[in-house]
Amino acid sequence: ELGKRTYRVLEVGAGTGGTTATLLPLLTDSLGTDGFRYYYSDLSAAFFPQARSKLMAYSNILRFAVVDLDIDLRYQGFASAQFDLVVAANVLHATRDTKRTLGHLAQVLRPLGHLVAKEIAYMSPFNEVTYALTKGMWNFA
Repeated sequence: ELGKRTYRVLEVGAGTGGTTATLLPLLTDSLGTDGFRYYYSDLSAAFFPQARSKLMAYSNILRFAVVDLDIDLRYQGFASAQFDLVVAANVLHATRDTKRTLGHLAQVLRPLGHLVAKEIAYMSPFNEVTYALTKGMWNFA
């Protein structure tokens, strides 16, 4: 039961917005457009113009932020216990220290909040060739 409280979602490593485009319709169906805020974040703001265009229908609930997962999110403008849901799709492996990054994400989750993390579990030859040379792709510890 949320009552009148706004449900807050933080997506880290949102990149081109593939996960966002899937989640936003589901969340608006469940919560309505007044019931939540969605924070779309990535290490680079370079993705934001395309995302704003692609997700224009959700502009009233979207917020954009540059986030470096290797740095405590509380030093990047976020508060402790600010989010009900944190989404991390194919981004945790690109951090220097996965355990520390998970700690950073836990700090901004509200009590009983949820972290949904998805990572590639199988690397096809195509993915190996495509991603192997990408800077920062294999930073995990």
